[in-house]
Amino acid sequence: MKIITYSILVSLYLIISTSYNCLAQQKYWIFFDSKDSTSSPAISNETLKNRELLGLPIFQETDLPVNPFYISSLKNSFGIKKIHSSKWLNAISANLNTKQISDLKTLPFIKLIKSINTDLQVSSIGNICTDFENQNSIKITYPLVQIGYKEIIENGLTGNDVKIGVVDAGFYRADQDSGLLNLNNKNKIIATKDFVNPLKNDRFFDFETKSDFHGTEVLKAIGGYNYSDQLIYGFAIKSSYYLARTDSGKKEFRGEEDNWIAAVEWLDSLGVRLVNTSLGYTQGFTNPAENYNIEDLDGNTSIISKGASIAAKEKGMILVVSAGNEGENNKWQQLISTPADSEFTIAVGANDESGLKMSYSSIGPSGLKYTKPNLSCFSKFGTSLAAPVITGLIAIMLEKEGSLSLNEINQRLYKSSLLYPFDNNYVGYGYPESKYLIYNEYDKKIVRLKKRKKVILNTKPEQKILIFNKLDHKIVLNQDMLTAKETKTIFQKPMNAKYTTLKTENQIIEIKWK
Repeated sequence: MKIITYSILVSLYLIISTSYNCLAQQKYWIFFDSKDSTSSPAISNETLKNRELLGLPIFQETDLPVNPFYISSLKNSFGIKKIHSSKWLNAISANLNTKQISDLKTLPFIKLIKSINTDLQVSSIGNICTDFENQNSIKITYPLVQIGYKEIIENGLTGNDVKIGVVDAGFYRADQDSGLLNLNNKNKIIATKDFVNPLKNDRFFDFETKSDFHGTEVLKAIGGYNYSDQLIYGFAIKSSYYLARTDSGKKEFRGEEDNWIAAVEWLDSLGVRLVNTSLGYTQGFTNPAENYNIEDLDGNTSIISKGASIAAKEKGMILVVSAGNEGENNKWQQLISTPADSEFTIAVGANDESGLKMSYSSIGPSGLKYTKPNLSCFSKFGTSLAAPVITGLIAIMLEKEGSLSLNEINQRLYKSSLLYPFDNNYVGYGYPESKYLIYNEYDKKIVRLKKRKKVILNTKPEQKILIFNKLDHKIVLNQDMLTAKETKTIFQKPMNAKYTTLKTENQIIEIKWK
């Protein structure tokens, strides 16, 4: 029998580790084939209460941690150190070189190796697949005016005690911002975690790039309130917040997506159901090989969309995401970003004062079986500041009725929105109106017409009419707003349009052109 002393083993390990480190590395997901069923799930009592409330299974295999034996085996045998582990995906992320990939393929418990930074996939058997308005001395921002803050004030709704997670690029000086004193002074920011630089202790993260202010502005749009100016920025001014930094402005790369999944799993373990993400991924990565393709926007290709779907379907989480700002990017066909493509996220676009899509706001792909974006909201400065307003509104809904499921929330939001029931890929159902949402009273007249060449509409002079001409039920060809000049307004059939949606003050009309 050959005996190897501890010192020799250490020397051999150092030689192996050094040889691995000398090779070029990229970031990969390593998926495992099974879990240890005897392990205990790391979730809070609050998480279990949420599941009971929603009628979800209490025990879920995706709660079980990644088998620690697998992780230690990779580290001890091949010098592979995990960056993040995902219990939902049963995977870890790690930097690997070609030698390590080759060695991993010999292990029986490795299911799949997938590059995070490119679209390269390696299977376990070795196959490579290549304004503001005064209202009773309180000032509120225009998005809140458009949606309707009066009904919310009348009912004393503030999002009290609703837990909200914010996953973003940074929250620099969030503890000093005059628009967030309502949260800081009341200790409403419960926990923060930096998934970009885990060893940093700064509660609101050191300043690295200009993007580190992004999360601060998003947080303010969800539930900010400036005491001195009596200015309300968001609906959820008394909610509790959990902040996660997952994105760095130093470079754009797919490796940030595993930070995002780790953050959402962390929030779920703390019992947080409602999450805002004003981040999205398309093209423009530092390494062009990492760019997504149009066909990837199917709700199931990107790992971040898969993680979002698990969060919503299995964990009962409500993920509100920005649709993206690619509306003027013809090279990208003006489309949304991921994870907004997931069927189970609430993707929010941006509309103007009238309800038409802002030119920069991304549109939904034509190939999906569902409509994206889901909703829209007024924002001058990107969909990043539209999504938080809807997040704050959902916090109001959960304050009233904490057992609402994602589907119930969606249906109530849709029914209360400007264009219901005729959604489209420009603005979804449009912006919600709180007078319908709070009181469940609907006075909109819904009209369906079949016409061959024109429609004659009874109007009032100066009446505003929104127009969406569509290729089919969902896909918009163009949008416009018309100001009526007479008591009769004639609409001619537009070229190539098979449907047209008209929205007036008190009715919505869907025309099917013969």
